[in-house]
Amino acid sequence: MAGGYNSKGELDRHCKFDHEGLRYTCDICGKDFKDKYHFKTHTDSHNPNYNKPEFTCSVCQKVLSMKSYDRHMKMHTGEIENIICDICGLIVRTHTGEKPYECDFCNKRFARNETLVDHRRVHTKERPYICSYCNKGFTQKSALNVHVRIHTGVRPHYCTVCLKKFNTKSLLKHHKCSGPC
Repeated sequence: MAGGYNSKGELDRHCKFDHEGLRYTCDICGKDFKDKYHFKTHTDSHNPNYNKPEFTCSVCQKVLSMKSYDRHMKMHTGEIENIICDICGLIVRTHTGEKPYECDFCNKRFARNETLVDHRRVHTKERPYICSYCNKGFTQKSALNVHVRIHTGVRPHYCTVCLKKFNTKSLLKHHKCSGPC
């Protein structure tokens, strides 16, 4: 087995993204999406008046979107079974906690091979994602996307109180605003 997925939705996105080549790219921050729903949700999040609805799982306390919540709860009840991709044979993992992929450097374990591949770059110092503005390399595409905001000036995260914008969620989180700033 080469890899696995945690839900039927992830398997569907895998098939569309990896086997059919379907991608949606945000014009504002460059982030890629495997399906139209998540792409639309993401682009809505750039709107300063957008408030994402969230639900907390009563079993594991994970915070989820409304669309993900129902599927997630079915994983806890066992209603979703292991599903295999017809094209490449990858198994969908259903909230079992199984982590079959182990880092050969530090023995840390992962549920998905793709996550292990990203993690290994911490040890190998490989930086395959290169900034087209300054040629700086990154271990993950998401880190490159955040970095590019320095060059483009894009600040997609905002304070709902004062509407001050930030280029990372971390900077927004550290921003303490209880009133007009």
